[in-house]
Amino acid sequence: MSTFHTQQHRAETSRAAGGINALVHTPGLESPGFSRGQDVKAATFWIVEGVLVMDPMSAVAPYNHEGVPDPARTALLVIDMQEHFADIATAILPALSSLVMAARNADIQVFYTRHGHHDLSVDGGVLATWWSNDLSMVGDASWPLLSMITPQPDEPIIDKTRYSAFFGTQLASLLSARDVSDLVICGVVTNCCIETTARDGFVRDYNVFVASDATAATNEDLHISSLKGMAYSCARVLTTEQLCDALERQPRDGDV
Repeated sequence: MSTFHTQQHRAETSRAAGGINALVHTPGLESPGFSRGQDVKAATFWIVEGVLVMDPMSAVAPYNHEGVPDPARTALLVIDMQEHFADIATAILPALSSLVMAARNADIQVFYTRHGHHDLSVDGGVLATWWSNDLSMVGDASWPLLSMITPQPDEPIIDKTRYSAFFGTQLASLLSARDVSDLVICGVVTNCCIETTARDGFVRDYNVFVASDATAATNEDLHISSLKGMAYSCARVLTTEQLCDALERQPRDGDV
């Protein structure tokens, strides 16, 4: 933290959600924490409860891979936007809704997942032990999707019982039937179901893309750490604006 506090920072804007107070830009901050020997020439930080936290896109920059999804072969996967996760999911609703609308406008298939258990002694496994049985149960008040999340009739809801949206579900066959190669992921929780699904998709040879500002975790440290790990190993991390621009691209004359 001493490196941060020796810089001259300028607050440029404010953000109300998630306890984030101000956006700070550092035009020439050297960060020795990056393993590839890159210096951050223009880094952005959020002030979170008085502590400087690097903006997600600045944090992933040394590890991120170039590329955008191909709208012709893309599906959007909205993970676990349920009442059970309302405390962290509500803040990303505007960004996530923009992404869903961009997908619909581009005739891109949207899938939703919904985590829920019938009987933890049967379908809970180690997950139930890990979370001391504090999991969403099918039919209880925490199980439904948030009221603001309204899947269309042709947008399947995939019920799951593990972090990965592929585990024990028909997701892989549904994607295969639609000749999907690129998978855009948003929702919650970044370091649990988002990351596990991203890694599972990657090992199944999907090009995975994760929306940095349409995903969320219980705190910023877990969120950014997860995004960095995915950017390094299995997913391209982009903002909602970048993903919407890519999904809404119209073919140019001469494109095939």
